[in-house]
Amino acid sequence: MYPRYLGNFMSQKPDLIKTDILIIGSGIAGIYAALNIPENLKVILLSKTALVEGNTRYAQGGIAAALNENDSPEEHYHDTLIAGAGKCNKKAVNVLVNEGPIHVNNIIKLGVAFDRKDNQLCFTVEGAHSKPRVLHAGGDTTGLTINSTLAGKVKIRSSIQIIEQAFAVDLLLSKGKATGALVLDQQGKLLVIHAGATILATGGAGRIYGITTNPAEATGDGVAMALRAGAKVKDLEYVQFHPTALSHPAAPGYLISEAVRGEGAVLINEEGKRFMQGHHFLGELAPRDIVSRGIHHEIYEAGKKVYLDATAFSESFFSSRFPSIYSTLTSMGINPAKTLIPVAPAAHYMMGGIKTDLDGRTNISRLYACGETASTGVHGANRLASNSLLEGLVFGFRAAKAAVEEYTPPGKWAVPEIEEKALPLPGEDVISDYTASLHNLMDKNVGIIRNAAGLKLAIKKIGEMIFQTPVIEAERSFMELQNQLIVAHNVAKSALANKESCGAHYRSDT
Repeated sequence: MYPRYLGNFMSQKPDLIKTDILIIGSGIAGIYAALNIPENLKVILLSKTALVEGNTRYAQGGIAAALNENDSPEEHYHDTLIAGAGKCNKKAVNVLVNEGPIHVNNIIKLGVAFDRKDNQLCFTVEGAHSKPRVLHAGGDTTGLTINSTLAGKVKIRSSIQIIEQAFAVDLLLSKGKATGALVLDQQGKLLVIHAGATILATGGAGRIYGITTNPAEATGDGVAMALRAGAKVKDLEYVQFHPTALSHPAAPGYLISEAVRGEGAVLINEEGKRFMQGHHFLGELAPRDIVSRGIHHEIYEAGKKVYLDATAFSESFFSSRFPSIYSTLTSMGINPAKTLIPVAPAAHYMMGGIKTDLDGRTNISRLYACGETASTGVHGANRLASNSLLEGLVFGFRAAKAAVEEYTPPGKWAVPEIEEKALPLPGEDVISDYTASLHNLMDKNVGIIRNAAGLKLAIKKIGEMIFQTPVIEAERSFMELQNQLIVAHNVAKSALANKESCGAHYRSDT
């Protein structure tokens, strides 16, 4: 359906680089995969930004693993299935909860310093968890702590070449097998990276929405590249909205961790009334899809503002337990121990993605995917809080293992010529307008509540934007927009095809 390549590169003479394993993405899944490839193999690790600037660093709450002596993998398995609303791949969940503790212990050995009290690991509870099993680091900087620590290990590994500020444009195939990727480096120079196996760990696509907790880099590049290359995708309609993003003009979409509710904060409307008990027996700690719809009802149907009330906390507790959130809020004049925090749901996480087996294999030989860009089915229709970092570890490791076992040294393949017609790219004068139109369509029609009429409108309008744009010289910002359009188009199509309201996919017309 989509042209094979984003840009027309026939006029360029790209540099050729060869490697054994190419990993695209430097979040927790990609960086842990790199560390689990034997040092006798050469690895190139591409980072779209600086090495620790991706989505992983924004994971505040923690990482879920059954390491508490009062917990078990069986209970973690049960909670994950309930949160997933009956759509989880049970085999994938079994792998996650049983292998997860092994890898969490491994990153502790690598130096990740989780918070402790009296030398014992601290655990907190989050929504839909029956036991305190969420480990955290630096209070509310768990993702940053993990990624920074693992990045330090990658930097000293001589077999790993890190290329930062590099944008992966498209996957390369030869005779049906993945052979690497086209890449734009920081100077805009085109590279052909020729690899024996390629692992996509490019993260999510939250930026297809206007209101999102995701950073600017989360433009769905991996899913879009995979689609253009012929890879299968799955469950794209299941987009998780985080219930408690800051609703403030100074920082719209700033994440207020679920762990704040786990520690006892409650949701109230502008009348000071708690309302979540009327939606679920777990109240504020119900699965995220239920809490998001509860808040959505208060704001858009009842016409009331919603706040997170953490005023029962002392200022010293909040500032020490959630130092990053506290600093951000107080910089805006909100003292969370004394003032209500205005919140609203925001697009947060993609449960669907590139379809893989339990070892990260896609339908394209020697192409693997892991982390948020992949869909193993482990999250079902709604991700259990703090299972995402765990998924990155478990399935990043598995993808690396499979890639090592199945790769072919790149010298046996020729670099394919790029002769197919490229996708037109938008001119600079329309890029901001197209982005605004995309966000408006997705927020209104492919958000928390959906219906056929809205989804059909989004599909039509986004499709027009993809195919009716003037050609210009390829640049990263234009290519990111096209990736967002392609992913959004497929999210809307998946949502229209699925008439069953389940988890994060809710149809008001079926």
